[in-house]
Amino acid sequence: MPLYNAEKFLAEALESVLAQTFIDFELLCVDDASTDATMKIVSDFAERDSRIKVLQNRERQGAAASRNKGMKEAKGKYLIFLDGDDIFDEEMLEKAYQMSERYETDVVRFQGKCVPSEDVYKTDFIKLDDFYRQKYCTSPFSLRKLNPYVVRNWWVSPWLQLFRRKYILDNHLEYQTLPCCNDVYFVRMALLLANRMMVLDDEKVMVHARQHQEPSRISYYRNPIYTFYALKKIQDELIKRDEFEVFFQQFYYVFLNDIIATIDNCKEQKEAEQFYVFLQKKGIPVIVENSRQWFDKTDLYIRYMIEQFSREYESKWWVNKNTILDILLINYKKELIKLYACCKDKNFGIALWGAGNNGKKILEFCSRNKIQLDAVVDRNFKKYDKEINGYEIIPPEALSENVKIVIASNSQIFEENDGVFRPGKIRFWEIERFFSEGEMVRYEK
Repeated sequence: MPLYNAEKFLAEALESVLAQTFIDFELLCVDDASTDATMKIVSDFAERDSRIKVLQNRERQGAAASRNKGMKEAKGKYLIFLDGDDIFDEEMLEKAYQMSERYETDVVRFQGKCVPSEDVYKTDFIKLDDFYRQKYCTSPFSLRKLNPYVVRNWWVSPWLQLFRRKYILDNHLEYQTLPCCNDVYFVRMALLLANRMMVLDDEKVMVHARQHQEPSRISYYRNPIYTFYALKKIQDELIKRDEFEVFFQQFYYVFLNDIIATIDNCKEQKEAEQFYVFLQKKGIPVIVENSRQWFDKTDLYIRYMIEQFSREYESKWWVNKNTILDILLINYKKELIKLYACCKDKNFGIALWGAGNNGKKILEFCSRNKIQLDAVVDRNFKKYDKEINGYEIIPPEALSENVKIVIASNSQIFEENDGVFRPGKIRFWEIERFFSEGEMVRYEK
């Protein structure tokens, strides 16, 4: 737990660690030359509980150096990196430990949520659908064998996972010394290189990360350029380790996701525009040329998105263009057109469920590619009799007998409505599941 001037929330954070149902741990608190009562608070807790050990930097060094210092002193089988202003569910360590022991994992991830201070003690849950559970919670997996885009937007906060210490040491992973974004390299590399990773099959939020304006953040200087430096280090290190050939697709998806998120998260438009121009003029060309032979082999989506950076910042072309659906509509364009032709050959009518943002994207794709759907359906009665892209929105029970396929525009819609259609007569599918599970081939047969 790296700490800098954390006196306001530190006692609460420490209490939530000491309240863990798993008790065989050591808590290494690394004080980064705090000027407030941080050292007194943590020292008092250490006197009360021998599991707490206090380390101290004589001069301020930042989160990366503090975490690396803690890692060198750690003796346990597993590592987890906590912050001194968050609240941790009492079962966090126990459940993550039990899963890692059972499946011999390198990394176990669990649920976290950023919340206002007044909500840090509210037990919260994040719904995991069956598709997600099957992919990530039932057996160990490696990113080497997954579609490269699936974990591009996973949080890289170090407090969201339990790491096997030997795995971290064997791969010589340390936090990058940057004023901010110093955890991006460490966590991204740990996820990429892991041979056995799992997500805890528990919907309970294990970490409530406190949102506040107190000047006690261990990462002390926010500048979007450091996101680029972190991503560039990942690329350089993968090349150095002769792993880039394996992970080049994953890397470019992570790169795109993180730079777009960084642009969106800039507090000032001027700062966002300056970062965009840097990427446009220097950053992206460096990343592309650093591995040109592999960039030319990337997915259509990646190359399309990189090309868009030739456009001016004012166009805001990236807004709402970085979802799984956007990726699939570009990468699987030919397959989707082929699927439509296959359905028409069988005289199968096709309907779309949902008229939200994802539904609109699918309808725009259909319009561009001269695909005519038979209907757009929704359960929200307030939408009935309204039009979207020339289609009148109708209830599912109003579907004609000719409709044999209903497309779900996202996984939540699929989970909530699978099985509501005429049994054996209508197939309900969602695009990501359809292609990731090889349904295209089975369907054609």
